[in-house]
Amino acid sequence: MEYLIDPSLIPYPYLYIYLGARVLFIGLSVFFVFIIFYSLATTSWIRFRFWEDIVEFVMFKPYGSNKYAKEWKKILKKIDTGIESEYKLAVIEADALLDDMLKFMGYTEETTEEKVERLTSIDIANINELREVRKTRNSIIQEPDFKLTEDNVREVLKVYETSFKSLGFL
Repeated sequence: MEYLIDPSLIPYPYLYIYLGARVLFIGLSVFFVFIIFYSLATTSWIRFRFWEDIVEFVMFKPYGSNKYAKEWKKILKKIDTGIESEYKLAVIEADALLDDMLKFMGYTEETTEEKVERLTSIDIANINELREVRKTRNSIIQEPDFKLTEDNVREVLKVYETSFKSLGFL
């Protein structure tokens, strides 16, 4: 052990081996530290482990919620067109957006209906209203002659908006 502290105690022929091994191990250490930092910089591991948590903490919203807010604004613009087919499309897209949000949150069920049935009033404050407006969405899909007014669409989208806010995405 004293050899490690004071290399002058190492016999002469072994001193070069000791110094060479020391240089080799220091070089290998620097190389592996470089590899670690390079790997962390080029992969998404840091983003998944730290960055998303930091952004969620600072913004008080789930990571990636800006994408959903932009989609929601596009859906709301469809109301201003005054066209019934756009109203129907807005309701269908709002439901698809709900499905995407629930997938993002980790719900693995096959259909949106199953995901919504799994939700409770703790997850979404207006869960019963959401289940009712999903019936409107199903009527739009199943009945081609289903009539939808601007007031109805505003009510339906208001329920979706409240649900999105409960989930923390808006």
